[in-house]
Amino acid sequence: MKLIALFSGGLLLASFWLATALDASRGGNVIAWGDRGPFDDGQISPPAGLAGARHIAAGGAHSVAALENGSLVLWGSNDRDQLAYPERLFEVADLAAGDGHTLLLDTSGRVFGWGDNSRGQLFIPDWFSGIVDVAAGDAHSLVLREDGRVFAWGADDYGQSVPPPLENVVAVAAGSRHSMALRDDGTVVAWGDNRSLQCAVPEWLNNVVAIAGGGMHTLVLREDGRVFAWGANSLGQVDVPAELEGVVAIAAGRHHSMALRNDGRVVVWGKVQQTILYTLQREAEIRPPADLGPVVAIAAGHHHCLALTANGEVRAWGLVKGGPLDVPPQLTDVLEVEAGDGFTLARRTRGHLSAWGKNETILRFGGVTTGQIDIPEDLPPVVDMAAGSVFSAAVDPEGDVHIWGFSSLGYMGSPTGWFFPPDDLPPVLSIDAGSIHIAALHRDGTVTTWGSNRDGQTEVPPDLREVSAIAAGGAHTLALKLDRTVVAWGRNFEGQCRVPPDLDDVIAISAGGNHSLALLQDYTVVGWGDDRWGQATPPPGLPPIKAVSAGGAHSLALTFDHRVIAWGRNAHQETEVPTDLPPVLSISAGSTFSVAVVTDQFWGRFPLYGDGMVDTGSWLGWLWTTDAPWAWSFKLHKWIAVPTDSAWNGEGWIMVPRSPGGN
Repeated sequence: MKLIALFSGGLLLASFWLATALDASRGGNVIAWGDRGPFDDGQISPPAGLAGARHIAAGGAHSVAALENGSLVLWGSNDRDQLAYPERLFEVADLAAGDGHTLLLDTSGRVFGWGDNSRGQLFIPDWFSGIVDVAAGDAHSLVLREDGRVFAWGADDYGQSVPPPLENVVAVAAGSRHSMALRDDGTVVAWGDNRSLQCAVPEWLNNVVAIAGGGMHTLVLREDGRVFAWGANSLGQVDVPAELEGVVAIAAGRHHSMALRNDGRVVVWGKVQQTILYTLQREAEIRPPADLGPVVAIAAGHHHCLALTANGEVRAWGLVKGGPLDVPPQLTDVLEVEAGDGFTLARRTRGHLSAWGKNETILRFGGVTTGQIDIPEDLPPVVDMAAGSVFSAAVDPEGDVHIWGFSSLGYMGSPTGWFFPPDDLPPVLSIDAGSIHIAALHRDGTVTTWGSNRDGQTEVPPDLREVSAIAAGGAHTLALKLDRTVVAWGRNFEGQCRVPPDLDDVIAISAGGNHSLALLQDYTVVGWGDDRWGQATPPPGLPPIKAVSAGGAHSLALTFDHRVIAWGRNAHQETEVPTDLPPVLSISAGSTFSVAVVTDQFWGRFPLYGDGMVDTGSWLGWLWTTDAPWAWSFKLHKWIAVPTDSAWNGEGWIMVPRSPGGN
């Protein structure tokens, strides 16, 4: 979701501007903010200063701690209000967290709940009292009353909320879709989802003192300190370490298991596997931190672990690293970035690409396809790049298009796929990617599109010519013509293709999920389309803008003094620009996150534009550098290497004076 612009040459009446030159020859660092990724919602990032905890619980993607003063601290995902707890003090006896809801048991035997109630998991009967234990599955809840009876409610797809006749129960536990009860004679009863035999309690099992339910597996702890497990074992979650002994507590996550030993050490086995639809994203071992001190309690979420230390500190770890905010630390020479759906591409000073974030692959005949961040080893230096939903694209200096990622070879490895470029594709000048389609601009000003055409986003108007820039959004496409007008086609349910009738003098465009942005010659911004979160309405009082980028439901603007301004949806803090952000070279708005290339290399101040009539050629001003000949191009909206003492006049390189100061 990028911005690019091209001028045919001519005269531009510009005001006199002063700007600080950036040393783009060295590139810059990358800073990202917003959505951490499809599984990282901050659940492994306890608030700073958290201390004095007495109880902990880990849910699907959120974490809970009850402090000794009766207050609660919650962090992580809040997409279903699982962090919206009652603002009061509790005398907490126990906590339990499901996929999107939380249960609290106080010392008087009353149960409180908040968060997701879509399956009735929070329909706590008013007459409940004398409760001594609580448990939460993905979308169901369990309680144990002091008379040994078990009650359950919520989702019941597999009978997990219908306990069998039970007596003398001393503890309850819940897996994703199954439930368990521990009786006072040390035997276990399980019911609900049994597709992986997680409810098939061994007949010989006895002397059990603790139970725990995972995604589709079950753990039990016997009084001799030994742990037994059964059920799904796709990632080794029931392969209890043979040497494990002296265990005093257990916990189970989606594909991993935890045990707390009597010496305060934590043992974890299994792995974290994060998947989307039918694609394998990543999996990794989930080991406790090396500096984890003596622990007194543990909890397991879907993909993370919690530990309560003896001094009341809460430690959290887990997840598979590789979200859109996990910028590789070695990236220090980046010129521009392209943010897609959960991943980012970075073009470096020599034209080479780096990538990080979500990486969807799929099994096919003969192996596994490369993901969208798996840069092909034979990819040459590139002049442009594009990031879609599950694929990446790049253009080399010869105008050839390279595409990789999910479905680049077809869903099962066939020689064609949605994103495979046409065989007769002419040389390409620039490229952009929507969610599941691609737009390419050719050197003759024509446009080619391919990919999904469900909403007409690849149906280029037959008379479209003299195009200077393109932008691809969620399911719509924009084209900027040499006469500085905009043409749009594709999905228009939210008005993203309804170009304002009086819109002209446009110098750059950007297409978001369901909204569109245009940068005008007077450096103001116009937006249209979906505006539910204000993403198509630039904030009042914007200073002069040199670049814009439209994301999933938010927008970014780059000022001439190298600051970033953001507006629109902020569900993942994607519009909360870091207050200490260094001067910015370029920006890109992704699906639910934002990325900026920053630098601290400066020299001097000089006029970007002159007074009166200025011959702009294909450029809208220069930003010279100290060492290498780099300039900011409004033709491609990026830093471009140019021959020393030269500039492009629309037809070829011409000699120009060196930058101010004689450098």
